[in-house]
Amino acid sequence: MQISKSYSGTVESPAVTSSRDISWGVTSKQNLYTNLVDFVNAAVAAFLHNDCGVDAVYEVREGSDYKFLWIYHVPFLFSPSASSSYPMTNFYGPLSAAILSTGQYGSSSTYHSKLFAGIPTAANGGSYAFGLVFSGNPNTGFMLRFKYYSGTSIGQTFNFCFAKAKNLLNGKDAVVWKYRSSMSASPYFNEYMNGVDLNDDGSVAADSFSASVSAFSGILNTKEVLRTSNPGKLPLVPMIVGGIWRVDGIFQRPTNFNLPVANAATMEQQTEIQLSGRNFILAAIDAVNTNYMNFGLIEVSE
Repeated sequence: MQISKSYSGTVESPAVTSSRDISWGVTSKQNLYTNLVDFVNAAVAAFLHNDCGVDAVYEVREGSDYKFLWIYHVPFLFSPSASSSYPMTNFYGPLSAAILSTGQYGSSSTYHSKLFAGIPTAANGGSYAFGLVFSGNPNTGFMLRFKYYSGTSIGQTFNFCFAKAKNLLNGKDAVVWKYRSSMSASPYFNEYMNGVDLNDDGSVAADSFSASVSAFSGILNTKEVLRTSNPGKLPLVPMIVGGIWRVDGIFQRPTNFNLPVANAATMEQQTEIQLSGRNFILAAIDAVNTNYMNFGLIEVSE
């Protein structure tokens, strides 16, 4: 499934800032244009839930006094900054006040995570123009990408992946997330990804979280002889995150199997293929490359 949607208009009365938590589970308040924060997260939640079928909602849950963007029962926040005339949108995960992503920097008028025209100075102005792009399976995992303000291209680093997982140590359900495409050239990535377990009631298992990044790979390094000696077959090995979280429905891309080349992260439409009646979105190429999503093969239903 691949869906795009554009947004443009004005948010009313955006000139007043107020304090709110930026990460669920820790106390770390910032002064923000909270109506802009509410607008962006509500728009993302509605897009994911209503247009794409993802379990996503922007609401107050699990003991917090503030709304967060709950994706697969894990809280996140997109937060337009109140400290710049070109407000970058920061991305936060749970249980840590660290900014995980602020997008790709450029000139002041082309910041890749800039969704609004600028910090409003009057109560009647808050111009926005951006796009959301979904690629994946709402029931297992997907990529979420942004088009920046009044642009048609997609920011190379301000993009995200979310997926359901299973903890192989304790059998608990879990959720993993990745918060940019750019990676170091290594068979295993040790940056920009993390995860957390869920309790039996679906709540966040806070004791399973660490702010340190989790290693993962969207690529399965295989020999060409494995393809030539096993014609018509393809190894489908689930992606493993942090050594223990198995991502069912998303597989490592096997190298040397002559799979088509994936499209770059900045391309709206990602490459899709059919293998033995099963459909996949290609989110990685045979070598680690910062221009691609590096998220393996996402099995989709259509």
